[in-house]
Amino acid sequence: MNGFSRRHPDLVIRIHDSMLLDERRVLVEVEMEGASPNWSKELEGFSDVSLVEQIDIPHRTPRYRVLSRRLACFRPFHDLAVLPSDPRTFQNGFYHCETIAPASQLRRLVASLKRVGARPRLTSIRPLQSPVPRPRPRGLLTPVQQRFFTEALERGYYEVPRRITLSRLAERLGRSKSSVSHALALVERKLAMGAVDLPT
Repeated sequence: MNGFSRRHPDLVIRIHDSMLLDERRVLVEVEMEGASPNWSKELEGFSDVSLVEQIDIPHRTPRYRVLSRRLACFRPFHDLAVLPSDPRTFQNGFYHCETIAPASQLRRLVASLKRVGARPRLTSIRPLQSPVPRPRPRGLLTPVQQRFFTEALERGYYEVPRRITLSRLAERLGRSKSSVSHALALVERKLAMGAVDLPT
């Protein structure tokens, strides 16, 4: 990929999947962004490539399954258990990837890559943002909703089979069938979202 991407500096090569077959071979699935010709023959011409198969996916950019010798620069990722996120890219001889790892592990990775002859450049380190837990408000039922829902529970409206119909429940509550139905639907939605506790 390094030599091929240098031949075509404007081509963005995206690695979508990769699998280490053994200590020396890797199988990768790549997509050539902006590619219209079939690149199979040219890829097969590289000495470290032993197999190229074009995968045609309807309405998508063609992908290629490439079996090649594993690049030395991939070994440190494996040894340090650093998992690059897909897709990774090659462009004009440069390999770009992102990963989630402690800063100390990233520093060891950079040092290891230098030892195998690569010239790594750490472009940015961002703190991992933990999702801010949203408060789950409780007790958001209005007094009317609380009364309707409690009555529905006590009269068996939610049992299977129902012990009371919506019409009969509305009569007991002295409200229209549509207003009771609407109020219970709002309560059910809040329950489904975890916004309220069941009345005890």
